Amino acid sequence: MPVAKTPLIYISYGITKSGSTLAFELTKTILEENGFPQKRLSDDAIRTKAVENFVHRLSSEQLEIIEREVKALGYPIVLKTHQRLSPAVQDWVREGRIHGHCVYRDLREVVVSMMDHGSRARAEGSAGFSKIQSFNDAIRSLRMQLPRFLEWVRLPGFLVLYYDDIAFNTQATIGQLCAQLGLDADPARVEQITKQERFIQYNKGVPGRAKELDPEISKRVVDEFRDFFDEFIHKNHKPEPPVVHHPPEPPTAKPDRGPAAFVVHIVPGAAGALPHATLGNRPDYRDVALAMAEKVNSKQKAFAEPSIILAEQRAQVTIWAASKEIAEEEYQHALAEHRQNV
Repeated sequence: MPVAKTPLIYISYGITKSGSTLAFELTKTILEENGFPQKRLSDDAIRTKAVENFVHRLSSEQLEIIEREVKALGYPIVLKTHQRLSPAVQDWVREGRIHGHCVYRDLREVVVSMMDHGSRARAEGSAGFSKIQSFNDAIRSLRMQLPRFLEWVRLPGFLVLYYDDIAFNTQATIGQLCAQLGLDADPARVEQITKQERFIQYNKGVPGRAKELDPEISKRVVDEFRDFFDEFIHKNHKPEPPVVHHPPEPPTAKPDRGPAAFVVHIVPGAAGALPHATLGNRPDYRDVALAMAEKVNSKQKAFAEPSIILAEQRAQVTIWAASKEIAEEEYQHALAEHRQNV
């Protein structure tokens, strides 16, 4: 069993709906892959009803109990929280007795995800997020959470993680976590275990959800939290280029069915994350896209969506897989078999 060279208490903090559960579970998996089972600590240590090591605001007394139990185990334990930073945690971080990470996301996407979760909670009769019924409810929640985030993100030695990196560049994030923990782990294996076997609370798990907001509401979010966007979004992440709409190409009488006729989007993400795309009614291209999608799906590693861009006379296949590497491998395999049969 490896010997941990870092503090034994690790805290995973994040803004709600920012990917913090995924970051927490990735950290747990890394530790477990190194032979450090992430058992729940005692009720005296955790002081919540959660089945995981999910804690509220930590006092010095509570931290002492946690540290005693973790020292008895002899290896690190990761704790998850959304609560404010307490003076006790701040002191322990400075003393080198605690480290961890802080997770954030574009607040426009947080608003969209919170409202989705609220609608789902009310439909299911569950309490979580059920009070988020409108944009204003989501904004009120963010007004409470942003001061907490700014406290955690300033802590020395805490790893700052962005949602898009955690969700869509997961293996690189795993590398960052391993470096921070001073441990080794296979990034592909950690990603697979976490995304396929753990409860990670993905809502849709797709990038760019800020576009789903009404432009006026989107502007209101940015204007209200301007300092946050300037420091954490605009400064660190390039904005997406504007969408340019080109006029459709005129259809040709006999379009080329060779490799140039394909548009392929390879998207890392949970297999089967999206519903099937709507197909066009042109059999030439539909058959090509369907054949390729069936080849990918037969491998049971990826999920392919066939669709048709009639105006451009091209078949399109979108492949969703647990990783970009798997998606590319499955696409190349499917394309090679398809070429043999055309």
